[in-house]
Amino acid sequence: MKRWLPWIVVALGLGVAFGFAFWFRVRVSDGPGEATSDARAWIRLIAIYGGLAVAAAVMVIRSTDRRLRTTMAKGLGWVGAIVVTALGGTMLSIADTAVSASQSGFLDDVEQRTYEGDVEANLKAIHTALMLVHDSDGQFPDADGWMDAIANRLKTSDLSEEEAAKKLVNPDLAKGEGEYGFALNGAVAGKFVDDLAGAEEILVFESRALERNAFGDPTKDAPNPARKGGNLAISVGGKMVRL
Repeated sequence: MKRWLPWIVVALGLGVAFGFAFWFRVRVSDGPGEATSDARAWIRLIAIYGGLAVAAAVMVIRSTDRRLRTTMAKGLGWVGAIVVTALGGTMLSIADTAVSASQSGFLDDVEQRTYEGDVEANLKAIHTALMLVHDSDGQFPDADGWMDAIANRLKTSDLSEEEAAKKLVNPDLAKGEGEYGFALNGAVAGKFVDDLAGAEEILVFESRALERNAFGDPTKDAPNPARKGGNLAISVGGKMVRL
């Protein structure tokens, strides 16, 4: 029994590593509860763990060689076998999953697009970004830097930073450099949502102030006369309203 013990340990280690690889592959590559039928994936797994088995076997043989008399040498051999079997198997299974994800297009570059949104779409995007900042920081950003605070929340995988920045600009303006046309309601700046009057409180509105990070009172600082289609605003609760 003592003679076969090292090989039993290797077999158990490989079994655990293989089981982990299969679980990880099903969970990440194919979705929970689904098994892959890709024959090439199985061939790749067999090749990986076949090589792992050879490496582990070599280390176990060295650890049980009668010529290795010292306890330290045998101990190092055993530790090496276990490490190669357990950690090596885990890392290789993750690498295999990464290969599968790459082949499925998961890691491919997303085709970039040009952003073309109207006032309503931009207000909704700004609202989403502001709520993300609120949930992260526990409050809305300060009034004098609110656009800067949400800039990185506007980008998506299919939009460059330059295209995503268009969401901060009122598309009804004359495309002037540095003209934005949206303002944060100064009454919500730096506040937690539960400290406000309610979900109907205006969050962002079309403003006559065109500079970046503009803020003010939606009842006083909306454009007069109103812009095309009327002055739009969005509430804390995400409702689109006309001022």
